[in-house]
Amino acid sequence: MRKLLITLVLSLTLAGTALAAHRSTPEEAKAFFDDAIATYSELGREAALAAFNEEDGKFSRGDLYVFAIDPQGDYLASGANPALAGTALKGTEDAAGNSIYDMIMESLAAAGDEAGTIAYQWLNRQTNQLEDKTAYVQQIDDVIIGVGYYH
Repeated sequence: MRKLLITLVLSLTLAGTALAAHRSTPEEAKAFFDDAIATYSELGREAALAAFNEEDGKFSRGDLYVFAIDPQGDYLASGANPALAGTALKGTEDAAGNSIYDMIMESLAAAGDEAGTIAYQWLNRQTNQLEDKTAYVQQIDDVIIGVGYYH
């Protein structure tokens, strides 16, 4: 009986670890991003930013979350950390010393009206490790919306 109980506990622990370690795929991240863009278009600026800024809301799921900045580089919303709203992304560097804001602006300039992508190293809040990350970014009106995935 004791052996069965130990096996059951270990199985449940491993299953929980496997679920917590889920990594979103590029396709899942793109669908999440597309949903954020559609929500912005449907609800408008204020309602969409409020939705993006809900830490446990629709736009924060596992390792995916929506962030939004203005063209000057200030956060408007972050599903990962709503307290970032009103603070500056501009001046923030990734682990390799690259300016996140500069990468976003360069990607947007190259993409035109389409979504761009940036690649950088960022802290994965689920693993607490620096990891490679790719983010989809797009500007609508005066809001730049992004969603990234780790790989």
